[in-house]
Amino acid sequence: MPGEWSIRLSNGEPASWEPVTISTVFALNDPSCWDVDDVDFVVGTSNPLAFYQNEAWAGFDSQNDDDDYDQIRASYEETCAAHIRKLIGDAIPAKFDLCDIMRTMQEPTARITSLRYHYPRRTKAMQNTSPIAITVRNSAGERKRLKLVA
Repeated sequence: MPGEWSIRLSNGEPASWEPVTISTVFALNDPSCWDVDDVDFVVGTSNPLAFYQNEAWAGFDSQNDDDDYDQIRASYEETCAAHIRKLIGDAIPAKFDLCDIMRTMQEPTARITSLRYHYPRRTKAMQNTSPIAITVRNSAGERKRLKLVA
């Protein structure tokens, strides 16, 4: 059940409670231009992935005069994407580098010895598909399948 919400203006009990009629309810204070973790969010949601794809952008402060808009937007977007990958589990960016892979391994300093791409099943409509996962092996003998997430 979604529950109820209220805002109180003092230390006492709120005067009225409202039913939650949507899947995500949030409040924020102190938006950020660089990192979603710097935003002071209070969130109630049944779909945290959708929150980081959509509502978390309410905390993005695009009015930073000191830095380039594209740079701060990319930074904020990457921090939201990092939360999505963490929620999915065993996932790395679709445009990964070796450091991204090595951080997911139990022995993060072990050399990567093989990497195999996995693609979705092909249909006649699918021509140029991108990989959806990789399987990695390292010199410590670890093997791990990692989803590729934008």
